[in-house]
Amino acid sequence: MNVPYQVGETVDITLRNAVIIHSVNGYLDIELPDHEQMCVQVDGDGIEITRRVPAEGEPQPGDVWSDRTGDLWFAARHYPDYDNREDSRGINGDGWRTVLVPDRVGEQGSPVRPEFVNEQYGPLKRQFRARPQLDHGLSEAAAAELAAAVDGGQ
Repeated sequence: MNVPYQVGETVDITLRNAVIIHSVNGYLDIELPDHEQMCVQVDGDGIEITRRVPAEGEPQPGDVWSDRTGDLWFAARHYPDYDNREDSRGINGDGWRTVLVPDRVGEQGSPVRPEFVNEQYGPLKRQFRARPQLDHGLSEAAAAELAAAVDGGQ
């Protein structure tokens, strides 16, 4: 049900899963999931932006990423404690999810979710992708089967 808004009301507006298509001088041109495009001023009071997915896509196991300071993060498979609901959030059909592991110990010395790293230390930039076949949405098993078929056909 559409409830009319009244002039003078104070509201919070959230745009989820917006993709940046252009950025200049405090303005972002964005595309929403329904393909609608709009321009948003991002340096105004009350504007809050949360990074989600890096421009180069979701981190995949074997990737190496760098954060805004140049520190490196290694993407790895994490098999969670399945009894821990939070740890199991986001696992794939093979029972794991991707985590990023820093190349240093200390404050962030353990594996963390990519979205947290991107939000806190982004923007992230991919430096290396070890398994390009994962870019096409193949599971590890399907990618191995495809590689074996290609190798066997030579």
